[in-house]
Amino acid sequence: MVPLLDELARFADRAPDLLREARAGRGPVGELLERFHLRQYVEAHADQFQRFGGQFGRSTVGLVRGTVQGVAGVLTVVVLAYLMVVQGPRITAGTLALAGGARAERLRRIGRASARTITGYLSGNLLISLICGLATFVVLALTGVPFAAVIALLVAIADLIPLVGATLGAIVAGGAGFLHSPTAGVVVLVFFVVYQQVENHLLQPVIMSRAVQLNPLTVLVSVLLAAELGGLLGALLAIPAAGIAQILVREFVPANRRAGSVPAAAGPADRAGGGGPDQPAGDHPRDGGTADSRHSGDRDRPPAAD
Repeated sequence: MVPLLDELARFADRAPDLLREARAGRGPVGELLERFHLRQYVEAHADQFQRFGGQFGRSTVGLVRGTVQGVAGVLTVVVLAYLMVVQGPRITAGTLALAGGARAERLRRIGRASARTITGYLSGNLLISLICGLATFVVLALTGVPFAAVIALLVAIADLIPLVGATLGAIVAGGAGFLHSPTAGVVVLVFFVVYQQVENHLLQPVIMSRAVQLNPLTVLVSVLLAAELGGLLGALLAIPAAGIAQILVREFVPANRRAGSVPAAAGPADRAGGGGPDQPAGDHPRDGGTADSRHSGDRDRPPAAD
């Protein structure tokens, strides 16, 4: 495919030169024009042919290149998905076999929990986009904007982008609303201003906290910080990264250190067995001392008279 695109690009660059050769009667094209007596017609419309040839060549190359890249991208995704489904378990098993023992079991737990986190994030994001699309469709239908379903679908797709997705959708839907009527445009814009605040501060924290098993405050803070530090890519990866970080903390940090627990008070058995934490069982005065002390007392006692 790449050589074909390069050849088309070279042809588009040489099109003006070929046209000049044809006007001069040189080359294969010039010979054909001389044979069929078309040279005068070409000379009369040379500027138009040259302009059309350049535009047609560039547009053709761009169209072919975009088509080829799109088809190649789809095929690549399909092949990768197939290989991951077929070879993924084998690769995972081989990798875990290298670790062995308890380490392999820990890695398996981390992998499964991380996969559930990513799946939950994608499901939650799709649910939020579906809510946005349905709400947009209702508003557009009530205001009488034509093609409400198509516009709502575009808004739902744009809403997959965290934080700024609703803004991009508002531009599309608001433009369609103003094309219909100024009143409809104002209503649509007001709706999106309110909805974006609700989505960013209510829907996304609540839905993502249930989908990824994170605290709603953690979801909101992680998205805001990641968007500030990493931009759009940071906002996109913030929630799954926070979920995986929580999994690693639970796996590698002991529970008593996470909870900040204090030593438990002595139970009844401890109180019955000894007078304190440093006093061994059986040394309590009520028990009569240890066995060694009792035997030493027997040795010190004088023998009985016969």
